[in-house]
Amino acid sequence: AIQTHYVNGGSQLTPNARGKVLINFWTIPKSEITNTAGIIFSSNDRINLPPHDSLRVQKLVVIPWDRIPAKKTINILAMTGHFHSRGKDFWTEHREINHKEIYRNVAWDEPQIKVYPDSGYVLPVNHHLDFFTRYYNSGNDTIRMGPHVINEEHSNLFLLFYPNTTDGKAIYDIDGGW
Repeated sequence: AIQTHYVNGGSQLTPNARGKVLINFWTIPKSEITNTAGIIFSSNDRINLPPHDSLRVQKLVVIPWDRIPAKKTINILAMTGHFHSRGKDFWTEHREINHKEIYRNVAWDEPQIKVYPDSGYVLPVNHHLDFFTRYYNSGNDTIRMGPHVINEEHSNLFLLFYPNTTDGKAIYDIDGGW
């Protein structure tokens, strides 16, 4: 999966009103492939941020444990969180390990991509991740979930993992949160 993302509002400017995306593809012989990666796109669409107020939202990531080979573990290779300009921070916790924080992002316009070294962050079978986003609305209008940076917000997690369970299809986990 490849995604490029841009700000679609008049509140942010780019030099020359242009953007640029560079992608590098590295290949190996098919005989050397031992695993393929999968991707989970998880979104909390329950954002209702009143004017001049703060809000924290939370969502449990739905991992398809019934589709994991031998129902063992998944290895998280990388993750990133996304929110718009009212977002103050975004973090992910491993619930069964005392809510251990395994990712944090505080920049809405240049979100950190956390890459886990070696074989990745191991998530044992039936363990869970929660992600959180904290917002502050300094404006006069209520802010809800949506794609427009000027008057809407996001709370999204992108998670790259192996072994792949979906034959190259992304897993969409968009059932809301709290």
